[in-house]
Amino acid sequence: MRERAGKSAGFGALSFRSEAAIRKLGETLLAAGLLVEEELAHGGAVVGLTAAGRRALRETGVLDGLVG
Repeated sequence: MRERAGKSAGFGALSFRSEAAIRKLGETLLAAGLLVEEELAHGGAVVGLTAAGRRALRETGVLDGLVG
């Protein structure tokens, strides 16, 4: 899986950010309803886009004020 991730165009896009900054960004997007966290049967979790999150990717300005 790691090899496949490395081939993704977005791989490493946030490498200049600290782990704390990425966690804060995730929490901000979850709180804004742009992401949703789902618990898996084995106790893990997966994060996905909500309809509002998909809209935010299409429409300029939606993320203004949320991310810096």
